[in-house]
Amino acid sequence: MSKNITEIIRQISGQDMPHIVAGYIAETNPLQVVLVDDMNITLSDQSVIIPSEKQPLNKGDYWYLLSVNKNKVYYFLDKV
Repeated sequence: MSKNITEIIRQISGQDMPHIVAGYIAETNPLQVVLVDDMNITLSDQSVIIPSEKQPLNKGDYWYLLSVNKNKVYYFLDKV
């Protein structure tokens, strides 16, 4: 069955495309970031990249995160 170009692009990109999510700092030592849209997901310092100019992080702060690598790595963008 033939597909149009839009369907092909959607199938190829799937969930591999980076997207922006919001999270809040639940703890700073050790780091725990809880995703706002899914409170069941808590990120640790092993799955986030924090640029040096974004530190220090404060408990309770909300941040925009860029989700990459099939939601395995989250990059801190800016405070909400």
